[in-house]
Amino acid sequence: MSTAEAIFSYNITEIAIYLRKSRGDDEEVLAKHKKMLIEYAEKYRLKYVLYLEVVSADSIAYRPKMQELLQDIKRGLFDATLVADYDRLCRGDKEDQAVIEKTFIESKTLILTPQKVYDLNNESDALLSDVQGLLARFEYQQIKKRFKRGKVMGAKMGHWTNGPAPFPYVYLPSQKKIVVDESKIFLYQEIKQRVISGESLASIRFDLNRRGYRTNKAKLWTENAIYRIMTNPTHLGHVVHGKTSGSGHKNKKTQPLTINPKENWITASNVHEAVMTEDEAVKIKEILFGNRIVPKKARKGIYPLSGLLRCGKCGYSINFTNNIKQSKTHYFLKKCNKPDGFGVRCSNPGVRQDLILEIIKHKLKQYESELAAKQENLLNNQNERLKKELKMKEIELKKNEDALNKIKLMYEENDYTRDEYMEQKEKRLKQILLTKSEIDKIKTSIQYNEKVTNEDRIQEIVSLNSLWDRIYCSPGGLMDEEGVTLVNRALKKIIEKIHYTRIEDDITVEINFL
Repeated sequence: MSTAEAIFSYNITEIAIYLRKSRGDDEEVLAKHKKMLIEYAEKYRLKYVLYLEVVSADSIAYRPKMQELLQDIKRGLFDATLVADYDRLCRGDKEDQAVIEKTFIESKTLILTPQKVYDLNNESDALLSDVQGLLARFEYQQIKKRFKRGKVMGAKMGHWTNGPAPFPYVYLPSQKKIVVDESKIFLYQEIKQRVISGESLASIRFDLNRRGYRTNKAKLWTENAIYRIMTNPTHLGHVVHGKTSGSGHKNKKTQPLTINPKENWITASNVHEAVMTEDEAVKIKEILFGNRIVPKKARKGIYPLSGLLRCGKCGYSINFTNNIKQSKTHYFLKKCNKPDGFGVRCSNPGVRQDLILEIIKHKLKQYESELAAKQENLLNNQNERLKKELKMKEIELKKNEDALNKIKLMYEENDYTRDEYMEQKEKRLKQILLTKSEIDKIKTSIQYNEKVTNEDRIQEIVSLNSLWDRIYCSPGGLMDEEGVTLVNRALKKIIEKIHYTRIEDDITVEINFL
């Protein structure tokens, strides 16, 4: 039966036209398919609605136009769906193909291609569609395999395979490498030095935007953009492939962003000009990872202990408050009311901030004396504590990864619906990402601890004391936000965290030094 005869025989008058990009397609291919299918519909005088899929994804879970089309087919809006080739409907797994086929069968909707009409309620057509679906999946897997192999081989040879070049580099297609953009390197060096000095990413961001500077994509600077370029191993002269899977894009429905195990990364070292040294990278990670897991308000450093203070009873961050009496501002640690898993609140009482600051000053003086005496066990104890924390976090990470595998197994055994599975999966992935971030922070602290000398630490304490005396003790000392931020920044160069506990009038302050 010819196409014209089939259209007449099945009384096809209203159709959907479905178009989507396949891996490797460009806009020109999509435009050609669109033109061809519209001409086909007009030739046979068919009314049509266009469904244009601009994303390339193998699963229908990440193809919104396909989901919309299937819903409209279930409502009986069309006699048939027109596609350039049968495999444009689905190259995904068997589950996706089954969903699509079931929708077409139950609604008695036909599938049209310029070469053939498919009626999935017809046994021969159903068999042919199964065979073509199998071949399409096989072809798709081969394309993905070749594409991935090409990127891996390119990365091993030192070629740039990671998309747009990061600031301040530019990509040279002829060499398949990235080179430093001389018009941007001065700004990169400025940002780097400001981060190393302890300036907040928010402060740097606002200043860059006010001065008219933009990112490689001509967009306004964000804290995330600065964070990414400051922690990107590319700036050390390396090409790293396979670090992540999926996407963290907010506006695209794709597989969620996940960080792959380090042992699976492919790294080509010293393949282009470095703009950051290894020592600078360690210092920056120590600063940024420390800020990453504290609340945003604490990162601003409004109080001298912001981002440092933890409740000694429950381990959560301590908040701050102030009040004004007789034209004088008084600062306080707020009472900790964090509930546990059973709803029982912590109730660690608050206290005046100046009492805690005096205790910390005293402990800093003791620490300086211990450093000056070159007590080897001091640094060894700090390393041991960090290594114990690292081991606990690695155990926590393993538990979350095991839980993620169990969630997947429960979904495969139909104990979870797809929506329940996606919800639980997302929760676990977020926890895994957070734990990996904390592990990276601890590893960076260990690395930093091994490089920094006692003399370096003493110098940081001397600088802090000088700043502290100028702001809090001298007659002209300032308590403005800028001064407090400077003290907070200096404390974070010396202290990892402070645990505070109060039982009636008995106050305990434990400090973990870097």
